[in-house]
Amino acid sequence: FDAFRRGLEPVEGVVAALDQLMPRIATCVASSGDHDKMRVTLGRTGLWSRFEGRIFSAVDVARAKPAPDVYLHAARSMGIAPGRCVVIEDTPI
Repeated sequence: FDAFRRGLEPVEGVVAALDQLMPRIATCVASSGDHDKMRVTLGRTGLWSRFEGRIFSAVDVARAKPAPDVYLHAARSMGIAPGRCVVIEDTPI
């Protein structure tokens, strides 16, 4: 786990993209990871503070990805209609 944490870096360009989007556009994180893992990964990459209070996990919903539950939960919590949301996936295919 320590080797995993040491190797964590933000996806290239994500900080600049967030700087352009925030605060004009509502943003959040919706992940299949649990909250403890996200606290580590987002904290290590310096992104936790950008999303704090707007971090949603699949452990909070009935069905994990690929079901849309975590995305629908995030949209509902943010007060935004799902049809007005965009998902940017960071998992390699």
